[in-house]
Amino acid sequence: MRPLIQRQIDQRILALQESARSMKGVDSWIGYFRKALGMTLSQLASRMEISYTAARELEQGEMSERITLRSLKRAAGALNCELVYAFVPRSGLDEMRENQARAKARSILKRARLQMEMEDQAVSRDEEEKLFEELVQKIKASKKLWEPVVDGASANRGSEGDEV
Repeated sequence: MRPLIQRQIDQRILALQESARSMKGVDSWIGYFRKALGMTLSQLASRMEISYTAARELEQGEMSERITLRSLKRAAGALNCELVYAFVPRSGLDEMRENQARAKARSILKRARLQMEMEDQAVSRDEEEKLFEELVQKIKASKKLWEPVVDGASANRGSEGDEV
């Protein structure tokens, strides 16, 4: 990925991570904004053209993670809000790719090490570390970073033309 685009994405991720941290503890955004606006549940129900019971079930459904995006969007509209739906990475994208490449390299080298030991061809610890770092770089540069390890190598099923 180009450096400028990568920096822009990283900045957005940092902003999302900061927002997510500041929003912890809100069980129901519907209830949070409804109460902040001084709106009763009956008034919300009326604005959404649903019953009081259905409005109460919406708030409860949100708290128990059973609500649909469609229902959240309708409730947001009734509260004069925009629904924002986002994935917030737990770490930066570079760190996620690095961790994936390292885990994959460990798995590949573990299988290779076992095979080589059975054939009495084991390499030194220093040589293995060098191979590990080289493999991490190759994996990070490949399109197969996120494919599972199968028989000591990446699966080759139809990813050649996949766009990233």
